[in-house]
Amino acid sequence: MNQVFSIYMKAVRRDLFLLLAIMVISILTYPFWLGFPLFYSIITMPYFAPILFPFISSFLLSLGFLYTNINAAKELHNNSQRSIFHWTLYFQIRIFGIIFLFIFTGYMVILYLSQ
Repeated sequence: MNQVFSIYMKAVRRDLFLLLAIMVISILTYPFWLGFPLFYSIITMPYFAPILFPFISSFLLSLGFLYTNINAAKELHNNSQRSIFHWTLYFQIRIFGIIFLFIFTGYMVILYLSQ
């Protein structure tokens, strides 16, 4: 597992400028990718909004990491028997889960403080 992490961090270092650009763009455009899912989920399904809002927002934000995940998966494919698709899916699910937990926690804190 340590080898997987080191190979992934090598891919992150190689794509550092791309990831920094994604972070800057996501900070500048946060009203779109945070507000767009919230607007439609609150109107159509008000009880599912606390789950749908972080889910859709984390999906949109995790798409920015797809290129880095594919590059890391290509390097790991040479050393293992898993396919590139499996490694990419493995990394994408982990990135999605981390982003989902951060957005979900922030959303719940904001809901708690607004009451």
